[in-house]
Amino acid sequence: MRKNLLFSSFGKFQDLVVGVSQKQDGSMKLDYQKKIDIKTESNRNGYLSKLGIDRKLLVSAKLNHTNKVVVVSKQNTRSFLDNTDGLITSNKNIFLSITIADCLPIFLYDPSSNTIGLLHAGWRGLSSRIIDNAISIACSKLSINLPTTKIGIGPAIGVCHYEIKDDLAAKFAKYKDVIRQRDGKKYLDLKKVAKKQLLNMGILKDNIEISSVCTFEEKTRYFSYRRDNPKRLQAMMAVIGRTS
Repeated sequence: MRKNLLFSSFGKFQDLVVGVSQKQDGSMKLDYQKKIDIKTESNRNGYLSKLGIDRKLLVSAKLNHTNKVVVVSKQNTRSFLDNTDGLITSNKNIFLSITIADCLPIFLYDPSSNTIGLLHAGWRGLSSRIIDNAISIACSKLSINLPTTKIGIGPAIGVCHYEIKDDLAAKFAKYKDVIRQRDGKKYLDLKKVAKKQLLNMGILKDNIEISSVCTFEEKTRYFSYRRDNPKRLQAMMAVIGRTS
């Protein structure tokens, strides 16, 4: 099984598989209006094969920029969960997946309870507290241990390119230093917002690892909705799972 070691803190766990596809793997965003999206299905199967993941063990979130988080089990494999932006489980051989194209992929792993999680968080998810919801559910239903819980925030649009208007800036005004001003424009740091929310929920600072990669800047490696503004959304796939 091949691992995409995005986070050094996850690397020592031999049974943990964590990955984010790249542009060369093709778009992972299915067209749900089609009965069969042959090209995207092929891309998804190819990427999962690289990671050594059996497609039958995959659970996918059909995103809607909500704060809805679902605890998944074996019965959810091979399915897409509607209007869901967060997935968590303590089962092995279940692989959680979302698609991203600038929004944050937030990976969660608690080795003490064998819990994994994966969140899709853009400004809507962060402003509606998807992180708070996910941590609360993981604590109450899966008994995660906050001091041992590790978080990885993967490639996403950086503050350098995430220009916002005043109405959106107002939603995050209570967070210090998450909005930068440059040449009369405002830019939001989604990664910093997520970190602050994680800290507020009791995740330890040293257990949060944040990718410095900006999807907008990495034109040859990653899709970016803001940069490309495509007629049909193209996206990467983020995946996490345990094999034992």
